[in-house]
Amino acid sequence: MSLVALAVALPQLWRQSKRATVTVLGVIVGVLLIIVYVDPNGFITRFVQTMAELAAGRLPGHSSELRYEMLVGAWNGFWQSPLVGHGWAGHWEALVSNHPTPEIFAPVKQYFSYHNDVADFAVAGGILGLMAYAIIIAAPIINLAIDPKLRANPRAVYGLVLLPAAYIVFGLTDFVFGFDLLTTLYGFSLAFLLAAAKASQVPS
Repeated sequence: MSLVALAVALPQLWRQSKRATVTVLGVIVGVLLIIVYVDPNGFITRFVQTMAELAAGRLPGHSSELRYEMLVGAWNGFWQSPLVGHGWAGHWEALVSNHPTPEIFAPVKQYFSYHNDVADFAVAGGILGLMAYAIIIAAPIINLAIDPKLRANPRAVYGLVLLPAAYIVFGLTDFVFGFDLLTTLYGFSLAFLLAAAKASQVPS
């Protein structure tokens, strides 16, 4: 969320004062370098170990192994019903039907998801689900494509590109669409960006 806040705030600061923006970026980089050097929580050490494990063809840690198993389960579940899927409430049943040891996910059975938006939509809706995901993600870009006035507004372009990009990135390792707050936030954010951009076109 800090990255999103910076992505929103820095362009505004840049328009007001380029020197202040460079100063803020310099402070951020300096703080990050200090954190990397001190490594108080061992994050950098773990990151280096993780990269070494991946380079050796091994999955780093139990969490990575579980995520890999979920993605394999999602792939198999998709091909069991590739056109219409298993329904949004059918994620668990789809996993149970094709995974050799589904009991390892039993603690999260009630709220199970594949921790990946593309996988969730693929299992829930098959090809139609993937088409729905693509339409939702592309909605801001489609608005830009069909409205030249939006494309002429740099703030609108920035916001309408940042919104789907952020949801794509965050949706790689967790379920974003399907979680009520974040799903609603996407729709309201898109509506707000479009309304704000169109309001700025109205002569005062």
